[in-house]
Amino acid sequence: MMSDRFPSIEPVVTRGAFAQHEGPRRAHDEQRVLYLRDDAATFALVARGVGSARSGRPIADRIADLAASTFRERTSSMLDDLAEVWWRAEHGADAGARVRPFSSLPIGDRAELRARVKKLLHDRRPDALGDQAVLEAELARLLDLPAAVLRRAGKDIQRLAEERGGFHHGEGACVTAAIFAAGKATIAHVGDGRALLVRRGRLEALTHAHTLYNEVLHHHPDVTPEHLAQLPPSLVVRILGMPGDPHHLDVVTKDLERGDVFLLLTHGMSSFEDADVTKTVLTHGVDAAPTLVERGKVAFPGHTLENVAAVAIEIR
Repeated sequence: MMSDRFPSIEPVVTRGAFAQHEGPRRAHDEQRVLYLRDDAATFALVARGVGSARSGRPIADRIADLAASTFRERTSSMLDDLAEVWWRAEHGADAGARVRPFSSLPIGDRAELRARVKKLLHDRRPDALGDQAVLEAELARLLDLPAAVLRRAGKDIQRLAEERGGFHHGEGACVTAAIFAAGKATIAHVGDGRALLVRRGRLEALTHAHTLYNEVLHHHPDVTPEHLAQLPPSLVVRILGMPGDPHHLDVVTKDLERGDVFLLLTHGMSSFEDADVTKTVLTHGVDAAPTLVERGKVAFPGHTLENVAAVAIEIR
């Protein structure tokens, strides 16, 4: 008897716009932005390379290229992971069971299991415990994609630093990445960029910049205003690729509503007041991204004078 068909991941329809510029005073644009979509999901990213004696753009490019290839090839890249899920579900049900790692199986067995998982993802008709586990894990792996990209990119930056003889001048990147799928948005973030949501005319900050000022305020809420006033407001204390644990990421998941507009911004965009950002989104929709970047090309009071970049994503 044929089993019932497991529901496909609900597609999310988006509209997006993005822009970037070196800003009013910088000689180089050290940023990369991405907005990618297909029938099932949308992926967006802003990355700013930091700490290089020349330009942080090569690091930003590496991260963006890795993110793009991971998103576009995610089905094939997830096969090994989901095959591992199937293997553990089928052979690790007994309490205390020690399951042989999937990676240690003979090549032929691994290929056969990957083929089974690939067919299962297409047909979506589970007839074994492992099949059910795979289909339930599929969405979790998809929503984890921004964090997975940042974890891989952090290791890549560390490897490059080791090849050059160690961590130089704080080289790394500030990155905010998001995926929109199955009625949810998942955002992974490290550094001094921001992710914002404008919903029904109100702005919500989904992340906070990893600056010394914010970290002290977060971990020591009783800190005095006098102490805070002595801290440099923009000193970044967490970036992708720094020594030690490369996984110091903030990850946020948000249910989607039609009409939501998400903004991913690099640090240079912090020059704009929240009320100004909200008004621009309400006036221009996703075109708020290029509109704000265009305004950020010119110095004005309070401008950080840094590179400016933004991606806006509207849920349709």
